[in-house]
Amino acid sequence: MTLVFIIFIACSILFISLGIMVYKLKKIEILSYYDGTKKYDSDTLAKVAGKHLIYMGVWTLIIDVMFMFLCRIHFAFIFLFMISYCFVLVWYSVKVTKDIERFELKS
Repeated sequence: MTLVFIIFIACSILFISLGIMVYKLKKIEILSYYDGTKKYDSDTLAKVAGKHLIYMGVWTLIIDVMFMFLCRIHFAFIFLFMISYCFVLVWYSVKVTKDIERFELKS
C-alpha cells in the first residue's frame, strides 16, 4: 500500500514541477488544450495556468500525506482518498482548460 502512496506523491511532485515550469519559463505549449495556431495572452495565461498546476500538486500532496496515515487506521479511507484525489484533479484540469479559452486573443 505504501508503494501506491509513493506513486501518488511522485505524481503530485510532477504537477508542482510542471506548474513551476509553466509559471516561470512561460511554457504554455505543454498545456493540453493549447492550440499553437491561435494567439494568447501568454504571460497572463502562463501565470494563471502555472498557479493552478501548482495548486493541483500541493492539494494532491496534502491529500496523499493525510490519507497515507488515515489508511493505516482503517482501510475504508482508501475510497475517500480516491474520490478526493480525482475531484482535485478534475477541478483544476477544468480550470486550466477554461483559462486557456479565456486568455485567447480575439482578432
